[in-house]
Amino acid sequence: EETITIVKSILIGILNPDNKARNEATAKLEEMRKNTGLLLVCLIKVLHSSTETKEKTVAAVLIRKLLEIQDDQLFNPHWKALSPEDQQIIKALALEAFQKESDKTLLPKMTECLVQISSNVFNMAPSEQSTNVWPEIMSHAVNVVMAEPNEENLPQLENGLRLFEGIYGFIYESLSNEKNTQQLSVLLEKVAGLMKAKHLGLASKAVKTVSEMSFYASKKELKQFKDLILPIMTVTLNCFSEGKENELKICCRAIIEMSTDQASFLFKSHFTDLFILMGKVSEKKDFDDENLRELGFEVIVNLVEVKTTFLSADTDKLKVLVEALFKYALGMEPEVTDDWATPTQDSYFDEEFIYEKEVSAAVSFLERLIDSIGSEKLLPMLSEFIAKLLENTSDWRFKYVGIMSYKHLITHVDDMVTVDSIFPVVFENVSNQNAKIRYACLATIEELADTFKPHFSDKYSKELIPILTNIFNDSTLKVQLESCEALNTVMSNTDEVLLASLSEQILDKTFGIFLKETLPNNLRECLLNVVATLVSQVDKLFAPYANKCLSLICDFFSKSYTNKIHKSLYGNLIECITLIGPYDTAVYHKIIPDIVNAIIEIQNSIPLSTDPIREYLQDSIERLIRVLKESFPELIPKMIESVMKLVRSIPEMSVSSNPEEKFKIDDLLKSATSDPNEVKVKYESVKTSSTEEMASALETLNKVIEALGELYLPYIDLTNKEIFFYLTYPTNEDIRQVSSDLLPVLLEIIKKSNNKESLVNYSKLYTSEMMKAVDSEIDNETHGYILENFVEIVEIADGYLVKEEVNQFFEKILSVFDKVEKRRIALLEKKSTIENTIIQKKIKGKQAVDEDEEEDDEERMEKDLADEVADIEDIQSQMADLIGKLFATHKPYSQDVVNVIITKMIPKYFRPEASTFENKMGMYLIDDIVEFLGQESLPENIWHEMAQALITYAGNEECSLRQAALYGIGMFAQNTKVGFEKYSYDFISKIYQALGISIENKDEEDWGLAKDNAIAALGRIVQYQNSAVKPEDLPNLVEKWLKGLPITTDETEMCGQHEFLCDILLNKPDLIVGNNYENAVDIVKVLAKIYKSVKYSEEKVNNKIKQVVETLLKVNENFKAVLESLSQSPDEKMQKKVKKLLSD
Repeated sequence: EETITIVKSILIGILNPDNKARNEATAKLEEMRKNTGLLLVCLIKVLHSSTETKEKTVAAVLIRKLLEIQDDQLFNPHWKALSPEDQQIIKALALEAFQKESDKTLLPKMTECLVQISSNVFNMAPSEQSTNVWPEIMSHAVNVVMAEPNEENLPQLENGLRLFEGIYGFIYESLSNEKNTQQLSVLLEKVAGLMKAKHLGLASKAVKTVSEMSFYASKKELKQFKDLILPIMTVTLNCFSEGKENELKICCRAIIEMSTDQASFLFKSHFTDLFILMGKVSEKKDFDDENLRELGFEVIVNLVEVKTTFLSADTDKLKVLVEALFKYALGMEPEVTDDWATPTQDSYFDEEFIYEKEVSAAVSFLERLIDSIGSEKLLPMLSEFIAKLLENTSDWRFKYVGIMSYKHLITHVDDMVTVDSIFPVVFENVSNQNAKIRYACLATIEELADTFKPHFSDKYSKELIPILTNIFNDSTLKVQLESCEALNTVMSNTDEVLLASLSEQILDKTFGIFLKETLPNNLRECLLNVVATLVSQVDKLFAPYANKCLSLICDFFSKSYTNKIHKSLYGNLIECITLIGPYDTAVYHKIIPDIVNAIIEIQNSIPLSTDPIREYLQDSIERLIRVLKESFPELIPKMIESVMKLVRSIPEMSVSSNPEEKFKIDDLLKSATSDPNEVKVKYESVKTSSTEEMASALETLNKVIEALGELYLPYIDLTNKEIFFYLTYPTNEDIRQVSSDLLPVLLEIIKKSNNKESLVNYSKLYTSEMMKAVDSEIDNETHGYILENFVEIVEIADGYLVKEEVNQFFEKILSVFDKVEKRRIALLEKKSTIENTIIQKKIKGKQAVDEDEEEDDEERMEKDLADEVADIEDIQSQMADLIGKLFATHKPYSQDVVNVIITKMIPKYFRPEASTFENKMGMYLIDDIVEFLGQESLPENIWHEMAQALITYAGNEECSLRQAALYGIGMFAQNTKVGFEKYSYDFISKIYQALGISIENKDEEDWGLAKDNAIAALGRIVQYQNSAVKPEDLPNLVEKWLKGLPITTDETEMCGQHEFLCDILLNKPDLIVGNNYENAVDIVKVLAKIYKSVKYSEEKVNNKIKQVVETLLKVNENFKAVLESLSQSPDEKMQKKVKKLLSD
């Protein structure tokens, strides 16, 4: 009782108008929060028993806030920490308080408090037990809905409806189960009846409840809602007509929430009326809440995004909507305010891109319409409207809206020529008298340079760069800032020689402004970015300006750092110094120790997880590390510690609310005096998360390690400690992926140290950690990513496990494989069920409208499932690669593993009912055994069975399965020591069959891989088993191989086959040139295509081609004639390639 008295005094004190009394009450509240459980129990007792409305009001708000569930939570940790007894007390008293309360102003706050408690209760309980979790509240909510409305029970009914809606998501399954088939229908009918209430507060709550019920309804159940759309629109219209703004917002939001893929068919018959109604909402200019107009647009655009046919087929409606959006945008302020003209943030990047709410909203809606309806239909229409806006001279806002709209819409255009008619208008108006129009033109130039890179800069940079640098002196700060950004984007895509010729002009203008005494830091930042972009783009051509620029920037940084001013510019200044420094090493090397110390001091004095300087420091460290390696090795330890600090500093994430966070008294009072039913229209911005910064920091660490190489060896253990934690970091897959990238890099360094024992020990350690990561990973893409790095680790380590460890490795991978396989099978079963449903419906014939909609949903679900199955199958394929690499590196210890694969896995994958994917998995395993273990490691009967399997599937129509078998044939030819002649003609026959399979209706890349592997298999037969082919048949085989060159798709086969071609020409040319040199033309064409091709060749192959040219092609008369002919070929590409072949 004493504690309750204290709590009551706190509640009264919080409402005291005297600041001192309020602060004292707040301090006591914070002290009591140290025992949140006791505080909650006391508050609920006050809410239940107090006779003072003010006390109960604040108590209700405090309970709701204390138990609020954050976006990343299922339940509030304070609730979980309560004892079962205290939870029961709070549940019982909260419900009793709600049931007996009659105060109209207090009831809504108690309702929200009760909904928050309910959310915690139901979210903590297993879903299948929802009926038994809190039956009293379920019963009360249902009873309230079923009550007959009258004047006396109106507040209870209205708030009871909100309670029912608030907990419906938790209880709907128990209301719609087989035993209560009619209860849901009865409840829906009752709620729908309440939409007819004259009291619009109750009617709008009923609309919101119907919307919530539709969200959880099955497709079959949604049919009951078809007749409710018109009543919903009637309530919405009444709210609009009577000026009930909050109720109107509730209705509009309810319609938006109903506009799902599954429920969109409900609106088909009423879309025209809804379009007219929302048009009235969006046109009304005297709402107290200005966001309501946007909500009118949102209803229509959201519905069109879900079902584009509502608008795409009606050009007239589409024009009406577009015109309405432009009119809305033109409602922006007519004045250029100081707030807009003079941004006060330290960084221009913190500025909103479009300042005016109306313009921002209109452009956003237009872009969403383009994305949903398509640019082909919408862009011509928008172009007409924009042209009219640009022609209007009566009000500057027309031109501004036109240019800003154009700026955003060009991002949906592929060809610059289709929009370049507006370029002159944009270029001319960079000097317009109105600052906003100047800004709009600069922002558009920035977008043009980025969207149409490099073509826009190629054509216009010489003209635009002088114009943009002159605007540095503009009288409006916002325009100055945007001129810098536009220049940066133009320069980033400008030819370096042209840009270098303009460098002096750019630098004179830049430093002429930068060195002024009174200059805002956001402009200095943008000017430094101009310098950084220029240096990065022109590279060594910046050398003539390096000394002077470096001197000016170092001097400014030194003064700023000494006097602790311009702190927001430190990152930009360090960036410029490390970019320019390499072009004036005499000065740069003198200051490097000071720069390193400055970076470390800055890191020690800022919150790196949130400070924007972080990215600048990371990039600067990457540039510095190579210089330190060459000239300042004594500074390397400091720099490594600096990088490790970047890695350690974030992310700071919590899955619970912060118990140390203090309530803001103003927010609390606002909650206590506001209407919780008031709907606030809010558009949230998206911020870069700390987890993304962590991934970036790990990438920086990776680059540092790669740059330092063996010098990083002393820091391996320190790094392992950090990396192992992030390999299984739960909330961000990028962090897990980049962490896995680091381990092969570290292991390579260990290997180069030539300490075999260390290599073995670290390899086993990394294997253990990667196995944990593979076992725990749930994201498909990341799973595959980690497996790729795992394969690399096994390859680098090369024979680090003993036989028992090889068996354990395989056993663990097989365990993970089985777990993934269960997921695949479950998805396939689900997919099969959906496919059967679709087939059955198609058999029945024509469907009703709503059934057509349901079929669309099922087909989308089937596609999603198919995509996920494909992802899982990719993971399993990568696991097969890992097993193959295990064979390759542990051949002497793989026999037990092979026995398991041969006796258990391969029979499973080739059983009669096995799927194509299972056949492919079996083929991958056969390929691994054939390639990495070879004939001598297997009994003769097993080797024979391998050959038969390869023969069986080498002519399969499925490209990926055929490719695996053909690859296996090539490996079989390479690794068979005796007896290949028993299979040679069966193999050759199947290869010829495979080469005859048409590309029609096949994936081009898959077909290309299969074709390349067929050619490579022929090549290996020629290379390793030509004696197994009859002499009279060999020329045909060689010619077939030659006709398939060059290898164009399978990168793993390219260089090997192309080098073999050179070897034949250098050592046994008679084998390939053909009778009377009939193959000479093909040979020269292949060599010309391969030579110095980035894709098809490498240095070793290029060198051998040079030998072939010098010793055969330029010497042999037949080849000389071919070269002469092809060098004059009408095929210009081939002509150039042949001339290159001869001239190099």
